[in-house]
Amino acid sequence: MATDLTIASPISRACALPRTAIGTLIFGGAVGLILFFLILPTLIVIPMSLGTSTYIEFPPRGVTLRWYLDYLRDPDWMAATFFSLRIALATTASATVVGTLASIALVRGNLPGKSVIQALTLSPMVVPHIVIAIAVYLFFAPLRLTGTFLGFLVAHTMLSVPYVVITVTAALQRFDPALERAVTAGEPAHMARYAFQLAQDFSRFYEKFNVLDEPDVERRNFLLWMTQFFADQLEQSLAILGIAVPAYM
Repeated sequence: MATDLTIASPISRACALPRTAIGTLIFGGAVGLILFFLILPTLIVIPMSLGTSTYIEFPPRGVTLRWYLDYLRDPDWMAATFFSLRIALATTASATVVGTLASIALVRGNLPGKSVIQALTLSPMVVPHIVIAIAVYLFFAPLRLTGTFLGFLVAHTMLSVPYVVITVTAALQRFDPALERAVTAGEPAHMARYAFQLAQDFSRFYEKFNVLDEPDVERRNFLLWMTQFFADQLEQSLAILGIAVPAYM
């Protein structure tokens, strides 16, 4: 008789398990209301932009595309729009490069004062933008960078780098060091040993904890998450070695 030891089977079978439905609904409803409250001003702007009145009003008295046509026909507005697009594209490229290199240095490097450097890198997210704007103006004015493409690019890159650093740092921290060592050394045996050790750890974990019969819902959900984590890591490790994960063993 075959025993179902599918790596991800506890997750698929967990669909039938009861959850904290009331708490989930309350939390989901609260999050939905907050998101709706945050996005509502943006949604209101759309019908207001189609109004026939020469001033802003809601609800609009009529519908017209006059204001969009005026915008498209105005050379000053179009020049400003294309300038903003150039700044956005250049900022995306520069912030990605700078933020990625900074993340690699912070995660993989052995830098003195790493925590201080990381705090300074993320500081544009917490410092009020009005303070940053005044500081940037006072710094750029003597250099004649105010109003220039380079000035805008440097300022926007400074504001964008923290978001890249957070995203890339989180990805690097989850990146398997065994894979990095295997690629660096050119020896797949590192990954094979890691996959073997991971399989042993997963087997001991699954034998020690009765995941599906755990009476505490929160603890069971956590064990299910751990099971899925083990399954994903093992499947990815074996896939790198060219080994397909069997559905049943």
